Amino acid sequence: MVVIRFVCDVMLGRLTRYLRMAGYETDYPKDAEDDALIKKAAKTGAVLLTRDHRLFQKAKDHAKAFLVKSNDVHEQLDTVARAFRLQELAVKTRFCTACGEELQKVPKKSVAHRLLPRILERQTLFWECTHCGKLYWPGTHVKKINETLKRLSDQEKTGEKK
Repeated sequence: MVVIRFVCDVMLGRLTRYLRMAGYETDYPKDAEDDALIKKAAKTGAVLLTRDHRLFQKAKDHAKAFLVKSNDVHEQLDTVARAFRLQELAVKTRFCTACGEELQKVPKKSVAHRLLPRILERQTLFWECTHCGKLYWPGTHVKKINETLKRLSDQEKTGEKK
């Protein structure tokens, strides 16, 4: 199985979060200069995703690069999913959407002091970022995100746009 990694430029923050939610290792160095993004992609074997035409032209001779044309995050995800044959898109609790580091499953009792009472009542599964400490749980938003990812995944399989 080929593992696909991505490096996104500063214009693709929302796409970065979706790719991380779908379980793809995605770097998002917000303050990086163009040359640093290209070097990072080349060094790690990642695909540089960018909306910047100049960066794309500069990068394509040194690293794998892909120009994302749309401003709409769903169209961006659809385009990337088709271009790189990303299948079975679904929320996977693997990477932090904020910083991109690994998530670790944690016991409810160890994070209870950090949660609102209604979350404590409704949820039993929790993950914590090993780097920034952000907490995750499968709330109602996960269902909506999974529906979006499934729709895009189904479109990739059938080759049609809905």
